[in-house]
Amino acid sequence: MLISRLFSIVVCLGLVACSSSPVVYYPTPSPAGGAAPSAPPTVLALQGPFLPDFDLFLCNRRISNPPPVDNRQQLTDHKPLILVGGVVLASVPVNDACFNSGFGPRFGSSHEGIDLISNPPGPVYSAGPGLIVEVGVASGYGNHIVIDHGDGVFTRYAHLEYAYDGIEPGLLIGFGQPIGLMGGSGNATGIHLHYEVLLGDWGPKRSFGLTASDPLSWPAYVPQADS
Repeated sequence: MLISRLFSIVVCLGLVACSSSPVVYYPTPSPAGGAAPSAPPTVLALQGPFLPDFDLFLCNRRISNPPPVDNRQQLTDHKPLILVGGVVLASVPVNDACFNSGFGPRFGSSHEGIDLISNPPGPVYSAGPGLIVEVGVASGYGNHIVIDHGDGVFTRYAHLEYAYDGIEPGLLIGFGQPIGLMGGSGNATGIHLHYEVLLGDWGPKRSFGLTASDPLSWPAYVPQADS
């Protein structure tokens, strides 16, 4: 069963039944070493249950750095899977969430991620396969987790209520595995997920030596016809 999942993982996108939703194939290299498009050693970790939502709406009309939306406040260019260099990630690693704050200047400082709210607070999932490199409490971020996805691409999940049991540095993790519960720890005004895409080389400053990038700025991952 695991081998079949490694060869073909079908991700149904949407809040409605899979039969009526667009479908993409999350790229997963085979044990023989085929790579599409990025294949750090961690890709053989077990895939999780997460199915990215196809639609995303603003939480309200007065948010910082809002992306383009239609008259229903739905993001017009939402990309459930994005391609960051050669790494495929979920752009929103939670379900049934709304968009509450964008990347960029905010209140006189730089907001280095996007904020997402779900009610009730739900599980947060790994945005891509990788190696967990940080789990703990950081000033401002509260309880946070950082995953190394290879090729100099990392993701941070902050303001968590807690990390789930077994989520610790050194753990290999597949796409869509639950890693923690959305919360309001650290410098948070309410319960939400602060999600960052980080780029660079791991060094003495750890995740705080990396450069933040807007998750919404990356192109959509489009599977090849023969994937």
